[in-house]
Amino acid sequence: MHIRKEGIHYTSFSAPILELTSIGNFIFVGTEGTGLYAVDKKSHSKTRVISEGVSIAYSIIDVNHNYYIASNSGFYNLDIRDSSLEIRKIFSVQDLNIGEFNRKVIAAYKGGVLLGGTRGLYYLDLNQQLPKSPNRFLVDKILIDEKAVPLPNLRATTSRQLLTLQKTENTLQFDFELISPLKKFQQSVHYILDGKAVPVSPQSRSFSITNLTPGTHELSIKLLSKEGIVLDSIDFSIDKKAPFYRYAAFQFLTVIVLLALISVIIVVNLQARKREIKIQLLETEKQLLSSKARESKALLDKRNTELEFQLIKTSNRVEILREFRSKFGEILRRASSSEHVETSLRDLQRTLDRELKNETYWDGLQDKYYRINEDVVSDLKTEFPQLTKGDLDFVLLLKKNLSSKEIAALLNITVYAVRKRKYRIKKKLNLPEEENLLSHLENVQNSANSEN
Repeated sequence: MHIRKEGIHYTSFSAPILELTSIGNFIFVGTEGTGLYAVDKKSHSKTRVISEGVSIAYSIIDVNHNYYIASNSGFYNLDIRDSSLEIRKIFSVQDLNIGEFNRKVIAAYKGGVLLGGTRGLYYLDLNQQLPKSPNRFLVDKILIDEKAVPLPNLRATTSRQLLTLQKTENTLQFDFELISPLKKFQQSVHYILDGKAVPVSPQSRSFSITNLTPGTHELSIKLLSKEGIVLDSIDFSIDKKAPFYRYAAFQFLTVIVLLALISVIIVVNLQARKREIKIQLLETEKQLLSSKARESKALLDKRNTELEFQLIKTSNRVEILREFRSKFGEILRRASSSEHVETSLRDLQRTLDRELKNETYWDGLQDKYYRINEDVVSDLKTEFPQLTKGDLDFVLLLKKNLSSKEIAALLNITVYAVRKRKYRIKKKLNLPEEENLLSHLENVQNSANSEN
């Protein structure tokens, strides 16, 4: 719309016009749907006065050269300057608590304004400085795992209020309200948990804390101004109980038990290792003893062989001497006619008789034979204590499988004496005459060795 001397010119708007007000160099046009426009009286240019949330401008009024606008989102102040136009929200519709504005809703009255809404008429004294935002807040509910708990006396003391969470409880929720006669809040709420600040959404009146670690935590809920000034605060100490295995005493005891267990395992392993080493040493010693035993047996077998050879050699020597004596006796009988020859031969015969009578070949071999067969002799003495030393000599010669003739030669006795001695030994052992003496002795010794 253009107004000139020549006439009136029309300009269309995209939304219905609700208000026209001339202020200074501008004509302000309030529309229903596109907000507020300012038309310059000189240039007739149209400018939209933009403000967030303003889509309907119901009324514009001048109160002591201060300009106010009633809009769909609240009550605004219009700041008119040469270089710019600005509108600033003073109160929202919710702050005024009058419902929605009507068409013509604003009028000057006693230094203030009258505002009309769906809930009635509201007088706003512009000379009274009303708080535009809260300066206190109130915690009205505390929930632990969605279960409300009694509120502590939050304003009774300046010290921290104690909240206790059991080991099975995990979520702590705080519901709060801001205290103000208005519903316009430009301040922010933060909570500070263990020194870390967390902002709360401006639209929210609740926040939750979860997964707290066992122990004591410090919580402060603060109301801050735009400048970061603390307007109000409430402080809490949160004691989160730990499972028994999280306590220091239990952990210390667990460490002690583990160390003791490790020590026992180490000791057991050392003992086992010691036993293994001992078994290995015993096995090595056993092998050494076995090796020595084999060496001793081989040496014994060698010496036995040598001794048997010597026994047989000695036996043969005695037999030869006897044959010599027999032949000399025969010669003496045939040569009885010659006194000189007979005398010489008789001297030789006496010498041979003396030699055979004094010769004790077995006595010379006995000590050596006993040393070589010490174990056999000891076993015979143990199993057959009724046997004399002469009996043991005879048994040892039997064990060498010497014939009766060879034994008679070694012992310088007759073959008949050998048979008689066998008979006497069997009688001492209560053996029948037909039983083999050597087989009986070996059977008894083998049985005793098996039992040991």
